[in-house]
Amino acid sequence: MRYHLGAEVHSGADGPFEAAVASLDTDSREVSAPEAARRVTQAAQYLGARRPAWVYKKVDSVLRGSVLAELHAARLALRCRRVLLVPANPSLGRVIKRGCYYVGRHLLHKTSFRHDPKHPCLSSRVLAILGTGRSEILSLCRPGQSLPERGIIIGAASTREDLLAWASQLDDTTLPAGAAEFFAAVLETKGYRPCTCPPPSSPVPPPEHSNHTCDPPGQIRSTPPC
Repeated sequence: MRYHLGAEVHSGADGPFEAAVASLDTDSREVSAPEAARRVTQAAQYLGARRPAWVYKKVDSVLRGSVLAELHAARLALRCRRVLLVPANPSLGRVIKRGCYYVGRHLLHKTSFRHDPKHPCLSSRVLAILGTGRSEILSLCRPGQSLPERGIIIGAASTREDLLAWASQLDDTTLPAGAAEFFAAVLETKGYRPCTCPPPSSPVPPPEHSNHTCDPPGQIRSTPPC
């Protein structure tokens, strides 16, 4: 609805996909890294065989789960030379500055995420949160920097403009990944614009003792949100 794009969510490779935006939920946050990689590989191979216009790898905005293993698996399955990971959600105060993740004015590990029962956050340094990958070059770039040629690149971002700047650097060999607001930025750099239409007004009840009824208010038929 927001970008005038129909969307559908699938729990696996159970197409056919008919909407403009199709989401495959691998339910992989709580499983081991090898199992997460296996599920993402399967989903990415299925998507790649359908030749989509482009693919976006959604991750948790505060990087919970086996993020690095999943990105590595998706990159290989989709045959991309690099991944651009931008997990920040600036409108929610979730930003990356000077290599650290902040929620509002607080470092991530000093927020309630430290006490997450399954993924306790013990550091705010993004590279430490992700861990190290033997088979991937992992780098952190500031807004405005050029992208390295290969590997997994984390794009620091603290504003919507930063998200748009990173989205503008994408090409056909780069897999975009991150949170919801980076996905919106990628859509906008591809020419989509959010709907600014006001919601339909509430219906007006008919006058008491009237024999007439009121028609329902005018509605705009929309597709599910992307």
